[in-house]
Amino acid sequence: MARFRKYVPQGVIPAALLPFHGDFSVDEASFKSHLADLARVKGISAITINAHSTEVSSCNFDEQRRVLDLALDAVGDRIPLINGIYADGSLEAARLARMAHAAGASCLLVFPPNIYRGGQRPEMAIEHFRRIAEVTDLPLILFQYAVSAGGQCYPLKTITSIADAVPSLMAIKDGCASPELHERQVRELQSLARPVNVLTTHSAWLFSSLVSGCNGLLSGSGSVIAELQARLFEAVRDHDLNAARKIHDRIHPTAEVFYANPKVDMHNRMKEALVMLGKLPRAVVRPPLMKLPDAEIATIKAALIAAGLLAQEKGKGKGGAGDAVKGKDLFGGSCMVCHSPDTDARIVGPGLKDLFKHPKLVNDKAPTDASVMALVNEGSPNGMPAFGDVLTASEKADLLAYLKTL
Repeated sequence: MARFRKYVPQGVIPAALLPFHGDFSVDEASFKSHLADLARVKGISAITINAHSTEVSSCNFDEQRRVLDLALDAVGDRIPLINGIYADGSLEAARLARMAHAAGASCLLVFPPNIYRGGQRPEMAIEHFRRIAEVTDLPLILFQYAVSAGGQCYPLKTITSIADAVPSLMAIKDGCASPELHERQVRELQSLARPVNVLTTHSAWLFSSLVSGCNGLLSGSGSVIAELQARLFEAVRDHDLNAARKIHDRIHPTAEVFYANPKVDMHNRMKEALVMLGKLPRAVVRPPLMKLPDAEIATIKAALIAAGLLAQEKGKGKGGAGDAVKGKDLFGGSCMVCHSPDTDARIVGPGLKDLFKHPKLVNDKAPTDASVMALVNEGSPNGMPAFGDVLTASEKADLLAYLKTL
């Protein structure tokens, strides 16, 4: 039974990654920690599992059920979970849907069967969704593949026919990769008598896509940059394009590396990013995916630094990034009014003496480079302002170097 019975797929929806041990078994503890980290992000509406981001093609039925159970246990009481339905046949798709419904998923993301690569007829697509809808009343999301995928990209007329025949179709995850078709789908589907929301997955050109009027986004890169995506979505919705552009400027370096060719490695790259950010212990992927070469991992690190998510190492980059002396000056001008650097006493915010020895920060995370920089970039619910768009990446690295001296 779904834990969020009235969930409507919209807003910002990160797709989680699935960590593995070195022997390719699921690292359950790291997965639950990753999900809890995502669930804490302000502004997201759900989390997706059993999808490309969780390497669903390499997970059998029992593993997919276990992934859902783990997710429900970790965050299922806090946020809706969208479970992927990845199957080549409609009967297996219905079996997966029945399982997800019974376990407690709140929504289903329906992948196009691989046999559609050879083409499809509208009645095939309608029947596929009808069989799923026969076994569950959960809201359904149609995954629209790129136009280049041939029959796995549904014609717009077919999507509207499915919507007419299957009332539980409430959204599409749009990865059509055609700006013209994308905008047409936004305009037509969201204007139906019973609207079908368009959730963009065009993460490589997210700013442009959201400006077209999408009612949400569903993205694997949300596993790394959910906070930035939530802020971008909010800024676009508020028609604050200047703020949106600034946020997009931080997202852009990550999109450039995550979605480089071959695109099959996109989630592989995201795992490496989370390792660098201290949020995963290792970046293991199941074959046929393989470990990335060192040179590519270095480009991911550079992108995280450019996005202000990771501090530069001392002595590297422009302007002597990581200079504690410069960081002390920054602290005096931006932080000392609220934080004491040499005592534990609270002024407005907590004292920062021995910051990296504190058991936890105000965001309930252990003090690491990544968690401290997350507070600098995003601020905190307790009133600390966000400095992500105020300080440069070099200045943030200087500030972090100084904080480590306290």
